[in-house]
Amino acid sequence: MAERNDPKLSLVPTGEDAVTDGNGPRVPTKVKSSNIAVIEQTLWKKIVDAETPQDIAPAWLALQCKMIPDTLHGVIILGEPDTGPFSAIAYWPNGVEERGGTPALITTAEKALETRSGIVHGKTQEDHEFQKHCDLAYPFIIDGKIHGVVAIEIAAQPKAGLRMVMRQLQWGAAWMENIIRRNESAFERDTRHQSTLALDLVAAVLDQNTFDSACTLVASELATRLQCSRVGIGFSSNGHTQVKTLSHTAQFGKRMNLISSIASVMDEAIDQASVVLYPIENNKKTIVTHAHAEFSRELGVGAVLTVPFAIGDEIVGALTFERPQDETFNQSEVELCDCIVTALGPMLVELRRREQPLIKTISAATKAELGRYIGAGHHGRKIGVAALIALMVFFTFAKTDYRVAADARLEGLVQRAIVAPFNGYVFDQFARAGDIVQAGQVLASLDGKELKLERLGWDATRKQHLAEQDRALAEHNRAETNILKSQIEQAAAQMQLLDEQLARAGLHAPFDGLVVSGDLSQSIGTSVQRGDLLFEIAPLNAYRVILDVDETDISEISVGQTGSLLVSSIPDAPLDLVIQKITPISDAREGRNVFQVEAKLSASTERLRPGMEGVGKIDIESRHLIWVWTHKIIDWLRLWIWGVMP
Repeated sequence: MAERNDPKLSLVPTGEDAVTDGNGPRVPTKVKSSNIAVIEQTLWKKIVDAETPQDIAPAWLALQCKMIPDTLHGVIILGEPDTGPFSAIAYWPNGVEERGGTPALITTAEKALETRSGIVHGKTQEDHEFQKHCDLAYPFIIDGKIHGVVAIEIAAQPKAGLRMVMRQLQWGAAWMENIIRRNESAFERDTRHQSTLALDLVAAVLDQNTFDSACTLVASELATRLQCSRVGIGFSSNGHTQVKTLSHTAQFGKRMNLISSIASVMDEAIDQASVVLYPIENNKKTIVTHAHAEFSRELGVGAVLTVPFAIGDEIVGALTFERPQDETFNQSEVELCDCIVTALGPMLVELRRREQPLIKTISAATKAELGRYIGAGHHGRKIGVAALIALMVFFTFAKTDYRVAADARLEGLVQRAIVAPFNGYVFDQFARAGDIVQAGQVLASLDGKELKLERLGWDATRKQHLAEQDRALAEHNRAETNILKSQIEQAAAQMQLLDEQLARAGLHAPFDGLVVSGDLSQSIGTSVQRGDLLFEIAPLNAYRVILDVDETDISEISVGQTGSLLVSSIPDAPLDLVIQKITPISDAREGRNVFQVEAKLSASTERLRPGMEGVGKIDIESRHLIWVWTHKIIDWLRLWIWGVMP
């Protein structure tokens, strides 16, 4: 079937039979008397006596289907206004195998919900492609909100007949819309009544100064306003309920049987954590009502309602409502009692807690907290406590090797300085920093021309003094001979000094090693002064380790302790070391004070070079793991507390 949206088949007639498109029906001014003849009096009575849409729907649908000739199927769909979900609540005829008609009928109803207007789906008798039936649907719209739809399947009709059927549906929809509106008003009145009663009782409780007066007031007010013969209030303690107050009763200590029975009734509801009503409702047969039934039989009570209340996840008490014989509680009254108890219960518990002695409050809080760890539920809390206990046990016995970490650097065990032997000029260079040199290898040379000229001068002077000495000897002048002898020795000494300086003009490596510093490649021809540092050489097989130990850890260090070194360039090969010396002078490094600790490597490797840096760790002793992790922050807190204390 295809949806018919032909302007010729308009659902909006003119004249006195005019109707709207879904924004509220306009009741026709004329109803044919022939239609009234088919109305059954029983259906009219059901419609008039109905209080809810669910009550009126079956009778109303049957009435409509009987008034509309050739009706095959019918269905009424209702739901939450605008939002849904929508579901079928009445079918016609009852008992047929295909309830609610064909899928096309449901599709037509859904289309009416979507378009919010009347829908005709199918072919008419005037169409060439004649079909046996048509589907019509009309929505229920109240105050602009769509509440549902009625849909019927009828035998194929002329267009004029379809218009009459649609007008009939619009006229009948007024009955459904009226009962829906009336039902919503009744619901609002009930809700307003419940809210007013609950707020009145809350305000009355807040005006009370003591717990006893509040309980008495609540019990008496509830008994009066809810037409109950008696209302009791009880609080759970040690797994049993203690009745605190009965309505219109100041003292009830002597009525022990009554109190015990009411306590049993409250225990039954608290144990099930559910509202218990006796006589039991048909849809709540799973609720245990043994104590309620016994209480009703012994005391001749007509209906017993017990509503527990809770603080958080813990049920702490209950209220019991009693009514005399031949009276019971309907569903709305049960919901009202549940609402009131939910609001008042925590307030009464809070008043009770405030009046308790401090020691009892502490005891109750402790007991409640322990109950969360020992009793049922609270699995997350229990797992957390178990994990905490396991951690405490672990840290009580877990130990590890405590080691002090410090920045470290390598230095040569012996480091030789090569200095300028005399004032002169750099003549040539043969090695520089980073080169490995052999013993006796020339590193650089100084220009010795001036020394050679000076030696020639002293040599000429010595020869002159030798000639003069020979002349003095020939003249037997002993005094002059002695003077010339001294001058000859002086010249020889100067020549010998110059020879030594010339020999040292070539700077030689004193041993096999690495040139740590010195680069004269850019200084050829520059002058140097005697004693200027030109090169530093360190051996390749003898090193010492300098550790910069923080002042907070220096007290743990002593000579002879062992440890390990890991240099940045060789991170895969830790080296053993032994502490040899502790320098008793601190040095400021990067905002902290450090002490230099000297250590010797137990074994060396060819991959090491002087100047390498890394991290050294000194073995102290085995200590508790928690102390190793926390001692630094604890020491810091001690210093801070010491600093702020007067």
